[in-house]
Amino acid sequence: MQTPLRRRLRHLRRLFGYGALVALILAAVLVGVANQLLPLVERNPDRIRQWLAERVGQPLQFSAAYAEWTRRGPRFMLSNLRVGATGEALEVGRAELLV
Repeated sequence: MQTPLRRRLRHLRRLFGYGALVALILAAVLVGVANQLLPLVERNPDRIRQWLAERVGQPLQFSAAYAEWTRRGPRFMLSNLRVGATGEALEVGRAELLV
């Protein structure tokens, strides 16, 4: 016969293990969904431009945006990036932004 304490500990250990497994599966599903939504973000460069301009506090322009998922999160590659007003813009060329 098992003691009630050992039985409770076994149930708690099992509950913790299943909880960790469910959390891992949910995290994998969220990463998969985010990976599928990255092409939608690529198709809206105006929203990317607006979001970045709000963060930087300067107007900016770029010609193309490409997004991919890395181990650290989504990475955006911007071509022909120019930060600042038209006359005094800083031309970066190609930039990578890891979100």
